[in-house]
Amino acid sequence: MFTNSTLPNLARKKGLAKRRRGVSMVLFAFSLPVIFACLAMVIDMGNLYNIRARTQRAADAAALAGAITSDGTNAAAVTKAAQDYSGLNEFPVSDPTVNLIVQQGQGSGGTNTVRVVVQKRAAVYFSPIMESLIKRMGYPQQAVYFSRNVSSEAIAEKIGSFKMSVPGFYGIADASKAPANLGVFGPYANHQWGDPYSVLYNENGTPNAEYNPKGYEYTITVNSNFKSSDNKLYVQVFDPDSYSPNGNSWDEEQSPNSANQTQSPTGNNNTRTQYDLLTMDDKVIATANYADDQSTNEKWTTPLGFDVDMNAYAGQQLKLRVHSTDGATENGYLLRAGPKEGLTLSDTEWNKQFGDNNNTDPSNIMASIVSEGSLQMNFTQSGTVKFALGYVSSDYAGKEITISKFDVDVGSQSITYTNSGLPNQTFAGTFPDTRNDTWNSDKITLPNNYPGGIFYAEYVAGKGDTSNWKITGAKSVDGSVYLSK
Repeated sequence: MFTNSTLPNLARKKGLAKRRRGVSMVLFAFSLPVIFACLAMVIDMGNLYNIRARTQRAADAAALAGAITSDGTNAAAVTKAAQDYSGLNEFPVSDPTVNLIVQQGQGSGGTNTVRVVVQKRAAVYFSPIMESLIKRMGYPQQAVYFSRNVSSEAIAEKIGSFKMSVPGFYGIADASKAPANLGVFGPYANHQWGDPYSVLYNENGTPNAEYNPKGYEYTITVNSNFKSSDNKLYVQVFDPDSYSPNGNSWDEEQSPNSANQTQSPTGNNNTRTQYDLLTMDDKVIATANYADDQSTNEKWTTPLGFDVDMNAYAGQQLKLRVHSTDGATENGYLLRAGPKEGLTLSDTEWNKQFGDNNNTDPSNIMASIVSEGSLQMNFTQSGTVKFALGYVSSDYAGKEITISKFDVDVGSQSITYTNSGLPNQTFAGTFPDTRNDTWNSDKITLPNNYPGGIFYAEYVAGKGDTSNWKITGAKSVDGSVYLSK
């Protein structure tokens, strides 16, 4: 029951409630931009980021498809391949909100480089409301305009990467005859010591973008006339360890990169190297690990399981993978493969019977070993080494090839290139001012009548020079295709 005294209180409460509702409406009105800003960030921006990821996938697929199709002359086919794969990845050119840009010839692959841009006109829902409210409140300059156009770009190149032979005379470890050998640094070594693929970090401690956990791969090809008294192929490694007493010329002991945030988990400077013998489809035949093993120092060693029964692998190529798992030392080594009869021969006699006969007769090799993609080399003493960069077929007549070399900086004096198909022609290599910890390239345009042949490099350098080499070219028919952007 109400009394006269309670009526004024009720009236005051009703007035207060009305004023509160009025304040709430004002606060709600002022908070609308914030609400719509949050909705714009969560819904619109999330949608735009999602579309951006999808357009990038479409651009990657379209660029790769275009590069695979390219042969330097078929621009229409390249464009169609790019359009088809953009469509298969949700962005068909028939969609009026999609724009596809396809361009050729903008990278080291020449006309076999394809650039694709996928543009999508995207819908936004809350952002326009938020922008309109902010402008109506008198702050037109503060209005945030979200892009309605999403764009992604990809560049793919088709590059022919050539197989490269091991340096020096095949099967000879005498540094006076073959001063250069293969090598691999431990993952905690300095990047500027000459191995671009085995070390984890750059000099400033940032991750090395070129790091390859698989290390270096070599293909072993056995000649059809291969014979062995026990029908086995013996794959051998000279000095597989990183044992380096008294400044051993094969293994160069070093301390880990001081800028690394993570050092060797074992604290051991000596590099642990793993050798994997595999089939070409990566099935493991045998695995061996070596660190500072004194018993294998500067000796030809057949790791356990590296004597392969040719009955089981007749007509097959084999793969040898070499990679480091610990340490910072440079592990220098050489490789060879041959019959049982070669195990007791001197290096010179082995080379004569089963090798390249002093670098003069590659057809004499009973079981060749070539590096896939790049060749890591180290000079055990100052001198000159001639090594095969790879066979370049007549498909490259009139085309450009690129010889790239990394960190050729210790006592390097000259580089001369020759080709067995061009016996009267030489090509001079170049040395830029900056060589340490950098790649530099020599480009050679082959004549239109080029018949095909093996490219050789004759490199004069000083003891301790460690470098990496590779030879590539814009391939018209096949080759490796990869995204460069």
